[in-house]
Amino acid sequence: MTILKRIVGIALVLSLALPSLALASASEPESRRIVVSCADNTVAVFCSNGAAEQLEKVFLCSVGPDTPGGTFYTSQKYLWRYLYGDVYGQYATRITGDILFHSVPYVQQDPATLEYEEYNKLGTPASLGCVRLRVCDAKWIYDHCPLGTQVSIQADSFDGAIEKPVIEKIDVTDELRRNWDPTDPRPENPWRNEQIYVEGEKAQKVTRLLRRDTQRANAELWLFQGKHYASWSVLQPFFSLFSEPALNAYEKTFSFELKKKSTYPAGRTDILEPWRLVLDGKGVEGKVLWIDGTPYFSVSDIALLFGCRTLWNEQEEMIWFYQ
Repeated sequence: MTILKRIVGIALVLSLALPSLALASASEPESRRIVVSCADNTVAVFCSNGAAEQLEKVFLCSVGPDTPGGTFYTSQKYLWRYLYGDVYGQYATRITGDILFHSVPYVQQDPATLEYEEYNKLGTPASLGCVRLRVCDAKWIYDHCPLGTQVSIQADSFDGAIEKPVIEKIDVTDELRRNWDPTDPRPENPWRNEQIYVEGEKAQKVTRLLRRDTQRANAELWLFQGKHYASWSVLQPFFSLFSEPALNAYEKTFSFELKKKSTYPAGRTDILEPWRLVLDGKGVEGKVLWIDGTPYFSVSDIALLFGCRTLWNEQEEMIWFYQ
């Protein structure tokens, strides 16, 4: 049996065990609270699960002069919500009254009608009182913060204790893509031809030349957080020179996001999660990037597993495997 078949087979077994794993973790529920700084136009999410509270997420936002201060608790959620100004927002979560977390407005209840000039205002005051976010960030709150989550809205700045995020603006001359939020996870999003967002961070599709001895091949990889990720079908030919070691174990530590996979649209599992492979008693740990349900492994991590290393030649855009 090939390593790929074993990995896929064991992964399928693990995926079937998801419901029981999710129930097993219910005894240690995660608790979150959200803080919005109007001065910084920044949202901070803090999380605790019985241990010390930690900063979990930071989002860029747009508030407005009518954004209220105080402490509130979320009460309703909407996939789409009609907003003031005869526009619509995606993944809306009610904070208090008419004040919500939601995406940048759309002209219609259609993800291809984004008000792109409003998107480019994120990080500055621009709303009528709500807290505007990128789609991926509004969706993260929608998916991960249950009703009753505490939201504190303050006029003051975080004073450098929390760094304000920087995001890329939409090119308003790009008529093909400008009416879509770049972070919208829908497969039809034209931005997804070359990039996707995993928990708010961009993963970009790239073409790289892979080389080992006399073997060469151009392959499509994903560049994420400074590392290259490839599917096993791409990597396997470069390790066929090695005798196949026995696969002793495949252990996966499920992230919170994967436990809640059923909340994602069909086929959408853009998640980074820990994994561990042990071959011939030697193990390597890394993170697997799941994109549309397909696992992509760190090229350098898999190379180490087979006893070799990688050298990145930026000038030739080549990854070279060597021992």
